[in-house]
Amino acid sequence: MVAPLPDMKPFVTTPSFMRRVDAATSWVASVYASPLWWRLAIAALAVAIGTSARVALASGLEGHFTFATLYPAVEIAAVLGGFYPGLFATFSGAFVSHLWFRPVETAAYPFGLSLFIASCTVLSIITEILHRTRLRLNESQEKREIAERLNIATRHLQIAISAGAIGTWLLDLGKNAAIVNDEFRSIFGLAPDVDVNPDVVFRTILPNDVSRPREALRAALEPSGNGLYHAEYRIRRVTDGAIRWVSSRGQTAFENGKPVRVVGVARDVTDEKVAARAHQERAQLAEQLESVAATTPGVVFSFYLGDDSHIAYRYVSPKAKAVFGVAAEDICADARVFYRRVHVADHDHLNAALVESAHSLSHWDVEFRFEHPEKGAIWLEAQAAPVCEQDGKLVWHGYVSDVTERKRSEIALAETAARLQAMIDGAQDAVITMDSDGRIQSVNRAALSMFGYDAGELAACNITALLSDVATRPETKEANDLRALEAGIGHRWEVEARRRNGKVFPAEFSLSEARYDHRRILIGFVKDLSEQRKVQQRVEKLNRGRLDAMAGMAGKLAHEINQPLAATATYLKVARRLLERPPQEAGTNIVELIDKATIQTLRAGKIVNSLRQLVARGEPDKTLVSVHELILNTYDSMLADGAKTDAQIRLERNASRDDVVADRAQLQQVLVILMRNAMEAMQETEKRELIVSTSNPDDRTIRVDVTDTGGGLAGNVEEDFFEPFATTKEKGMGVGLSISRSIIEAHYGRIWAKPNPRGGAVFSFTLPLQNAEEET
Repeated sequence: MVAPLPDMKPFVTTPSFMRRVDAATSWVASVYASPLWWRLAIAALAVAIGTSARVALASGLEGHFTFATLYPAVEIAAVLGGFYPGLFATFSGAFVSHLWFRPVETAAYPFGLSLFIASCTVLSIITEILHRTRLRLNESQEKREIAERLNIATRHLQIAISAGAIGTWLLDLGKNAAIVNDEFRSIFGLAPDVDVNPDVVFRTILPNDVSRPREALRAALEPSGNGLYHAEYRIRRVTDGAIRWVSSRGQTAFENGKPVRVVGVARDVTDEKVAARAHQERAQLAEQLESVAATTPGVVFSFYLGDDSHIAYRYVSPKAKAVFGVAAEDICADARVFYRRVHVADHDHLNAALVESAHSLSHWDVEFRFEHPEKGAIWLEAQAAPVCEQDGKLVWHGYVSDVTERKRSEIALAETAARLQAMIDGAQDAVITMDSDGRIQSVNRAALSMFGYDAGELAACNITALLSDVATRPETKEANDLRALEAGIGHRWEVEARRRNGKVFPAEFSLSEARYDHRRILIGFVKDLSEQRKVQQRVEKLNRGRLDAMAGMAGKLAHEINQPLAATATYLKVARRLLERPPQEAGTNIVELIDKATIQTLRAGKIVNSLRQLVARGEPDKTLVSVHELILNTYDSMLADGAKTDAQIRLERNASRDDVVADRAQLQQVLVILMRNAMEAMQETEKRELIVSTSNPDDRTIRVDVTDTGGGLAGNVEEDFFEPFATTKEKGMGVGLSISRSIIEAHYGRIWAKPNPRGGAVFSFTLPLQNAEEET
């Protein structure tokens, strides 16, 4: 019977012994986990040690137990390195023993060698199996421990997720499917039977935000990144369509450098966003109010009505000292410090406005006078809004500013308006203000006198009630449409005005506009042309008399010119016949006949020269002339002169500017010549239409076109029309167009003629406008 070992159990179970065993086991496992080349080196070292021991014990062994020292070397190599180092030690040891130690060649040697190799190989295999078994045991133990810790963490996480209303999700990238919990479905409003995948989730995200989670997921799946996923976005919940903020976080798992799954959580952070935004807005508002109170030129205040119905101030900004001349803390301590300085005449008004604001909860908006300690009397404007607090107390929050300068400006503006009204009332022309629809707002005294109305009778009347022809100027085709006149603002034109008794009189009308405070006011100026027309008629009558005298003189001069010209023609015909005869039969001095013809021609030239001096009186007597007015006067004078025709005459005054510096009589003479020639050219045609039109080719020139539908121009005769004595009429003198060219050129203009595409001719001339004439 073997005696027991009483101290073995305590020894084995001591913690220090177990720690040493675990340390040795861990060291052996670490060597086994080292690279193969390192373990083979350990095997070679063990073989070398065994060989050295064999050499040292060679005399004692004497050829017996050849491999006795190599067994421990193989065991060490196998235990530390596993199968391959043990096998390496086995064969290398056998090879070295066979070469260095010649054993006694007996029949037992091959058996011993085979036994050594076989036993060492089996030993290497067994140690390899032990190593792998230990690794599996360690892995199993680690997995159990990890699983236990994971279960504990999972339970903790589930408790935290349930408490924090957190949705969890696991995205399998290979299947493009996600496993989510009930909270996740609740956040996104997804039904339990809906298969969840990225596309389903992305469809709930608002279009403006969907790019953020997509980019975040794409970055998390990059192998070169850290695999973290984080995005905040807005969704439209499927169940009720509510807009909610969601924050998602996750981590990507990689295998062999490829992403395989993403695990994450999602939270509804709408309430947090709202709270954060509200907190930020309150902070910004407080900061802004502090900044406003510190920088505003006025005073920010807050007051309430106490139990004794007296005002008590909660807050007054520091600007009170600059605006009121009273410190803010003094006003807060006793409001009477402020109200003692309010003008006595404004106390009732101030209190009445406050009572009305308290009863109706309306804004308190008052202006009152205040006695400043240094500046004296100033004007203050106070604005406040009442707020009813939870305890039922009314508190006014508002602002007070110094409006003394504004009040002074208002007084000055009122004085200016009074002076302006006096000036308007003293004007000789009618001044009418109206709105954009033409409704009369005010008129001056001259307008009342001109149209025969009393004050107040024209209120709300339309301007067309006074000016019946207000919109029939050439620029506008729609009668009684004031908006059609907007293109003519700043210009003048003639209209027919109507008095209260129905009498129509000629007038000149101009329109201007004024804009302020997004409003538009039209101002019309009406000038009575009745007296001016009477004067013009008298002048035109004198001009017609002058033209009649000129016409009579022209007839006489034509008769006188015909005589020398006829004589010249006779002398030249006789000279020609004499030249055709033989010299011996001529009988008359031909040179004498030619001299006589020359004398008669010179006589005709003198007659024409005298006519030219009569018509063209040297340098023109230039004044400021309206071409449109002159055209109209010329047409009237022609009709009054008896130059009536059944032709249709149309005047088109298209030029926006028509003032020129010219000799009125000479310029009218040109118009008479061109218009009379046009009407004479249409006497034999069926279509008789005469158009006199104006235009502005540029901002320096006005052009006048006289267009007829007569016989037109023959060939290139228009190039010679303006030469003296060039005419196409049987009884024409050929001096009218020549005179016209001389007059136009004397006014720095140009005249020409061209065929009318619709039949007839167009005679045109240009003149420099007033500003261009001054520059010239």
